[in-house]
Amino acid sequence: MARNPDATSPSTPARASRLWRLVLDGFLKSAPKPLMRTIRSRNPKAPIEEFVFVGRRTGLERRMLLGLFEVDGQWYAGHPNGTSQWIRNLIAEGGCTVIRRDGIPVRVTASEVTDPEEREAIIEATGTQPAPAGQIYRGARQHIRAAGRYFRLTPIANPGSRAAPTEQP
Repeated sequence: MARNPDATSPSTPARASRLWRLVLDGFLKSAPKPLMRTIRSRNPKAPIEEFVFVGRRTGLERRMLLGLFEVDGQWYAGHPNGTSQWIRNLIAEGGCTVIRRDGIPVRVTASEVTDPEEREAIIEATGTQPAPAGQIYRGARQHIRAAGRYFRLTPIANPGSRAAPTEQP
C-alpha cells in the first residue's frame, strides 16, 4: 500500500515546499478583508482577530486580520511560510496589540515557540479552521512544520484589558 505523504508524523523530517509556499502566499494575500471581517463577526469558531503592529521603520500602526489560536489556554499567532513583514514588526517591537471581537485591545508580548511539542500543537490547531483555510493548512502541514514561525502571545495586564486569554466575550 502506498504511503500518504500528507500523513506524516511530527517526527518525520519536514521539508519546505515551493508549491505550498506559493499556494499559502496566494491564499493569504487574496483573502478579501471585508469577507474576513464578516466571517469574524458571524462565526465564533473562526479564529480571526485584529492585530495592531508598530512598523519597525516608520513607527506607524499597521492593522491586520490574522489567526489567533488558543491551545491549552495560551494564545498563539504565526505565519505558515515563515518570516513576513508583520513578523519582523512583531519581533522588533517585542509584541503587539490584539483587538478581540468585543473591541477591547489587549497588549501582548511575543516569544517565538521553539519547543517541538508546543509547536506541533499550534500547527495542528491551524488545521481546525473553517473551510477553506482548515483544508489548506492541513494539506500544507509538512511545509508548515519546516517553514512556519509561531509565537506565544502573553497578555500584559493593564487597565481596560483582560489579563487571561481564556476569557472570551
